[in-house]
Amino acid sequence: MKQLMQQYQNQNLETSQKTSQTIQDSQTNEISIYRDGSQLTKTGVAKETARILSAFPKLKGSQEILKDRFIENNFTHSRLIAAVNHVIDNYQGWDKHPSIANFISYDKKIKVFTYIEAISYGMGYLKMINIGFDKPGWALEEHVLQYNLEEWIAPKPKPKEKAELNLTPEERTENLRKINKDIRNMSTPGYIKPKVNQFTREEKKERLEKFNKEHGID
Repeated sequence: MKQLMQQYQNQNLETSQKTSQTIQDSQTNEISIYRDGSQLTKTGVAKETARILSAFPKLKGSQEILKDRFIENNFTHSRLIAAVNHVIDNYQGWDKHPSIANFISYDKKIKVFTYIEAISYGMGYLKMINIGFDKPGWALEEHVLQYNLEEWIAPKPKPKEKAELNLTPEERTENLRKINKDIRNMSTPGYIKPKVNQFTREEKKERLEKFNKEHGID
């Protein structure tokens, strides 16, 4: 009996994983409407599992597997309730019980438009929504309102940090001299702008001392 239960568990686990992968692969142009952020709770899962066992008593030995698969497949509370309602209302296997996959595979999705698709379809009929990435998607306005989808809010740009100018008066004067020199040289035909940070501070100091010595400047 235990061996049969283990086989049953492994079979349904494999089916659930395939279903989960299919859902993930399809999210390039579709998203689930159950994105309201309602988190699963132990009480909520226990209540819905009890409803399942009440409607399908033959699943009595699988309640722990059911609970585990709902959690592992990232069900929200609203999707869990909708999945249980759907299977109870639509399962037609007379004197049989549904598989765990009948519950796990349930989802309801809407199309998400890319920017190019949205332009082609008509922006006036669409709204930008949050699809969990750093860029928005576009969905029909009626879907956004009907399913209470989260609209896209562009993130505020980070304020630019002010540069720290810890320069001495002498260094500021030297910088001004270089700027003025560059401005004068740039008006000369054939001028090639020197590379930034071509010399280290020590090299610049040595070159300045050498220049002063050669020209008799104290």
